[in-house]
Amino acid sequence: MNPENPYGDQPGPANEPGQPGWQGQYGNPIPPKKSRKGAWWAAGIAVVAVLAILLFLWPGWLISKDSSPNSGPGGQVAVDQSTPEATAKSVVGLLNAGDVKSFVSQTVCADGQVKADDGVALRAEEQLYQGVPTFDPQELQSVRNAKATFSLDTVRDAKPSDPDYQAGSQVAQLSVKFSNVDPRDKEKLADQVGILTLFNDNNKWVVCQMGFVPADEVPGSIPQDPDVNSPTGRAQGFIAAINAGIGPSAKTYLCPNSTFTADSINKLMQSNAQLELGGKVEPPTVGNTNNAQLKIWKTVNGQQTRMGGLMQKDPKIGWCILALGETTGGK
Repeated sequence: MNPENPYGDQPGPANEPGQPGWQGQYGNPIPPKKSRKGAWWAAGIAVVAVLAILLFLWPGWLISKDSSPNSGPGGQVAVDQSTPEATAKSVVGLLNAGDVKSFVSQTVCADGQVKADDGVALRAEEQLYQGVPTFDPQELQSVRNAKATFSLDTVRDAKPSDPDYQAGSQVAQLSVKFSNVDPRDKEKLADQVGILTLFNDNNKWVVCQMGFVPADEVPGSIPQDPDVNSPTGRAQGFIAAINAGIGPSAKTYLCPNSTFTADSINKLMQSNAQLELGGKVEPPTVGNTNNAQLKIWKTVNGQQTRMGGLMQKDPKIGWCILALGETTGGK
């Protein structure tokens, strides 16, 4: 085993630029959740889920000059598409006003404005209904009586660790909170985070990918494990030590026979690397349950690369890092 590349040459992630489909982190697709009316994507476009939820893709590279018709402000909300931030703020304003029609017709690219398989809702509407069912005209009245409030969290450059990375795109993150919720609908109306990917279409920024996930399951964001001795908790402790530049602390997370050495840690810190856990560290439920795959994103000077490794449960120190190195073949 090459200690600098413990898993050998790996294929690039499915989220390489130009590859359609919203894939799981590190290119591991998860089967899609079916929509309320069956398959909602036509024309053979592959649809996959991230973290057991459905994310909707309209291929932004198919946008055309007519993809964002703008016949004027939607209702009482002025629509500005001059920058990614302006479009994201317009989306928030339109959805808070309940103006789904203007949201689709004015801020969504062409692929989201065609009929879904059910022949009733548009593709963008169908995905919005799944993430925010209060808008769904076919939902129970108790669900529709609840109120969804949207707010804009961040707008940033897309980065390779995003589930469907496209160079030159921007990612907007929205928070969705529900109020006036019937107790029977609490599970269905849990707080959500909306992930929108925007593309520049003839000097107008349009939404070409959209999905919603539970607030504690945002792609690329792994909640802190309350059990500091779990595989995930130990990995997070190692990452926190590296990011803080505390070498001696980081070394305590290495297995006695680790191929990732103190010198490796020093090199990471000398490069001012910042690490991010790429997914929960979960040992298999059968077979060798004392090993677990480790996935990390490393950022140096604004550039992200992948690291892969292995954690092992040592009888004396518990879960520790046995191997960690750069992976090849992808961003």
